[in-house]
Amino acid sequence: MVGISFSSILLLTGVFFTYTNWSNSTSNAQKYYIEQAQVNATGAKMRTYRAIGTVRTLSIAIDNLIEERKTLQDSAISHLLNDVTQRLTKYNDITLYHAAYISLDRRYLQAGNGDGRATFISTEDKVGMIRIDKPNFDQSELDQCLQRSETERKTAISRPYMSSYPNGSPSAFVASISAPIEYKNKVIGSVAVDIPLQQLQRIIKKTEVPEGASAYLISHDGQVVAHTNDAMNAKPLPSDTDPKLMETIQSITHDKNNQTPHFVDLNGKSHFVVPVNVDQTYTTWAFGLSIPNNELYKKARTNTLIAILVSLVGLAIGLALSRFIATRITEPINEINQSINKLGKGEVKSIAKLNSDDQTEIGQIYRSMNNLIDSLGSAVHFAFEIGKGNFNENLARQSDNDDISNALIEMKESLIRSKEQEQQRQQEEQINNW
Repeated sequence: MVGISFSSILLLTGVFFTYTNWSNSTSNAQKYYIEQAQVNATGAKMRTYRAIGTVRTLSIAIDNLIEERKTLQDSAISHLLNDVTQRLTKYNDITLYHAAYISLDRRYLQAGNGDGRATFISTEDKVGMIRIDKPNFDQSELDQCLQRSETERKTAISRPYMSSYPNGSPSAFVASISAPIEYKNKVIGSVAVDIPLQQLQRIIKKTEVPEGASAYLISHDGQVVAHTNDAMNAKPLPSDTDPKLMETIQSITHDKNNQTPHFVDLNGKSHFVVPVNVDQTYTTWAFGLSIPNNELYKKARTNTLIAILVSLVGLAIGLALSRFIATRITEPINEINQSINKLGKGEVKSIAKLNSDDQTEIGQIYRSMNNLIDSLGSAVHFAFEIGKGNFNENLARQSDNDDISNALIEMKESLIRSKEQEQQRQQEEQINNW
């Protein structure tokens, strides 16, 4: 019974330990990859922060020039653009911007004539700039980005798109970041830079993911900005994307204030999606990690198997220990119990002495039991001898308070006195009869 109880406690402890270990391991794996996603999202945001700082600085510089000169010459604008494209576009051999733009109302240009706009363009691979005059904004991604920053009077970011430069510079997959130019509390134009999204693709490619996993960056219009699979870059999200994952990505990119990471478990894969809030543009992209569950929880499974193995070993040890306890404690107790039952029935001669070599508490009980058997055996032998009239038999007291021995010795002495009295009576009777 003790062994069963002990084994049951060990089994329940092992089950609890295994469940807790699995729960903690899976939770830690999820937390780890959420943190990984947030780190990579921060890396993507840092690319846009630098661009936002550049366009705002360029906007302030133009405002100061107009304040000083009232109108701007093309040479002054060219100087500003060359500062950006020739001096600020490289950092540790990394291209920060492919192109820079200044778009102004022509009335603020020294050579301006009538209404319309003039857009000045400079690219990082060519010295100098070109000027394009047009009556208003067109439907290109760049012009729509410039127009939005002027209308909303804040920094804006375009949808990712393939650029086209009129000065012959090679096309590139970019996103434009623009800022308005304000003069005397009036918007008179805007500035912009093109961020090469190839840099973001390199960040994504460096993401450490398990085998079979993928990392990706999705723009606010659902386009793949960067993906660990190069074939996915610069394309919309695949039409076979799970609707639940699609809904999660859209909920992030359509909420400008979303800061909460999301976790979605679908079809044997875990998807970690975190918002990428492009500062000051009120635009949110989404960074995601998709990891097969068998890879995500590989360490958790290993830990759980170890926990199960430890539990089984503990259970085996527990069973062996309970068997040992039964052998060393239960069986001796049974032997003692049998001897006591025989003593209770008066079967003193048939009781065999117990092995008292054990130095534990059980051995002490054995020795005490053997002393009792010896004591009762001596008392029985003494009683038999006295019964046969052998009054020369002696019985040693076990202690001053040995009631049985005292009673038997008293009985012997009483019988001796009775015998002596009987002999005296008989002698007196013989005398009288004579």
